[in-house]
Order: sequence, then C-alpha cells, then structure tokens
Amino acid sequence: MSLIGVDFRKFEEMSVTENAVAMMWFNKYSGFVFKTPKFEIVVDPAMVGDEILALNPDVIFISHEHFDHFDKDIVRKLYKDRAVIIAPAHIISELRGVIDEKFLRRVSAGDVVEINGLKIIAQRADHPSPEPLTLLLQTENDIIIYHAIDSRTFNEMAEIGQKYKIDIAILPIGIAPGTSPKEAVRAAKMLKPRIAIPHHAEKGFEKFEQLVKKEKLDIEVKIIKIGEPYVYAKG
Repeated sequence: MSLIGVDFRKFEEMSVTENAVAMMWFNKYSGFVFKTPKFEIVVDPAMVGDEILALNPDVIFISHEHFDHFDKDIVRKLYKDRAVIIAPAHIISELRGVIDEKFLRRVSAGDVVEINGLKIIAQRADHPSPEPLTLLLQTENDIIIYHAIDSRTFNEMAEIGQKYKIDIAILPIGIAPGTSPKEAVRAAKMLKPRIAIPHHAEKGFEKFEQLVKKEKLDIEVKIIKIGEPYVYAKG
C-alpha cells in the first residue's frame, strides 16, 4: 500500500531541537512516527508500503494484533536489526523466530521500558482484543504524549491525567468501536493535555474541535493531515 503525500524520507531528515518533538501521522488509523533529539519511535506500522523503510526507528511500539495496527512483514523490515520492539504478549509470540529475541520487549498495562532517558509506558485500552494497549511516551527532553490508539474512553484516563502532566493527547474520533468526537472530548477532560490531536478517522475532527470550544476546555485542538509533520516545542 502506498500513501500519497507521506514523505518518510523528508521526515527522517528533519532535525529536532532540544525542547521539541516532531511527529507525523502516516495512515488513517493509529500509525504515528515521533522524533526527539535522540530517538525515533514508530507506533503501529501497518496499512503502509515499503516507503516507510526510509525511517530508522529506535523503538517500534505495537498496540494490538488487528490488521490496521500490526503488519508482521513491515515490522520485520522496519526494525533493521536495531529497533527495540515493544508489544503485548500475543504480538511478541508472533514475532519470535522473525525478530532476534534480544530486540523484543513484552509489556502489559503499567509496564515501563526505559532506554537512555526515553520512557515507553504501556497503558490499558478498552478495545476488542486479547490485550490491547495505549501508549504513554515520556521523551528524554520531558515531553509527555499519550496516544490512545483506537481505545474507547475509559474512566482510568482520569488517573493518567492526574499522574502525568500531558503535553499532547492523540485521541480516536470515529472508525473504531465506541469512539466519537463526543467520547474524545470526555477523554480530553480526564487527560487534561495542553494539545489534543484527533486521529483514527477521516472526518469528525472539526466537530471535536467545536465541542472542545463549547465546553470551554483549556486545550488547544491541533488538526493534522496524514503526512503532515507537526513540531511541538515546550516553552
């Protein structure tokens, strides 16, 4: 599958300042790539062609086994004998024998993988899968991103919002079961991020932004397009 307008090579060549993180949404599902001053992290590489191989990730995070989130062949090629692959047990089982064991990290909700100051914190998800995960990413320059993948909104999001000062929350809007602009607003209220980015849909983003404004939440909604790099700088 080739995605028109997604220039992975250009993203790979971007430089990131010490107080920033760059990111790009690369499919209509939960596929994101993040770049910090020291690391590159790819989330759910699926529904994408070999053009993604222009990236050189340090970490690949896989949330669950659904076809729009996990593509074994893409993961095999993308890890390039260097990327640490972080995933729930059912994904790790599928990758054994395909990926060198030393690069595999099995996680459950609450587990933390730390790599030279970068923290990948697995969180639970409410989604039809054996052990679906959402992701809390704490960069080495202390920017905190919560990626809700395609999870329904769940009450424990309030605990995540209380425990972590979230800079960016990436919230699903409509393709996945139980997600909608209204539910994304409910998640935003609990997570309390500085910025909310809607994803995992082809429409409904403007409705989400309108609802956030109507609720008078102190949250900036940033609507990004597939293939459009976005740089967040922490002031």
